[in-house]
Amino acid sequence: MTETNKTVKRPFWRLRNIERMAFAAIILGIIGYLVFENRTLNTTVNLSTRSQKELQDKLAALDAFHSRMILKEDLTKKLPSGLSYGEKLVLTEAVLDASVKYRIDADIILAIIEVESRFTRDAQNPSGATGYMQLMPSTFNSISKKYGIAGEVDEPYANITVGCAYLHHLRGLYSGKRMNESAVWIRILNQYATGIDSPQASFYSNRVLNKVEGKS
Repeated sequence: MTETNKTVKRPFWRLRNIERMAFAAIILGIIGYLVFENRTLNTTVNLSTRSQKELQDKLAALDAFHSRMILKEDLTKKLPSGLSYGEKLVLTEAVLDASVKYRIDADIILAIIEVESRFTRDAQNPSGATGYMQLMPSTFNSISKKYGIAGEVDEPYANITVGCAYLHHLRGLYSGKRMNESAVWIRILNQYATGIDSPQASFYSNRVLNKVEGKS
């Protein structure tokens, strides 16, 4: 009786070299596939997260742009109708930028410009005060240097920006003092007009604040 051939299973350490290499290649292939899949998944998640962040940033920028356009339109309505388009454009840009940067109500800036120069860009008084905000060249130079603002005193955008920086500087003189906002602005405006904090200059602050409140 012929004995049936049987397949003998050998343990891994008794396999021939070629068999060991083939087995190792299969294992490495499986490991490589799993690593690739994991990296692909992570990349997809990262791209998805980055795409969401980019979308959120774009929406935020669009919302900020839309809000700015609304504010500019509102400011434009408050300007004298006789101004040219270019003058209105510079005024709204400068006032809006300075309002945000120095945290000053845009209506206060517009009121100061109206009282100081009646929205005349090249206004100049006998003492040498110049532009929309009627700044003395010495004041313009010192404040522009302190705040790092480029431009000349007779340039509309620079004139408004430095004028608002000067208001910001004056407000800093009263920080920490127990005064309400209205009292602080009265003193700031008095000093802006005369260079000193004097009740005798209250006519100026009254004119500005009355225009802010729509009383004149």
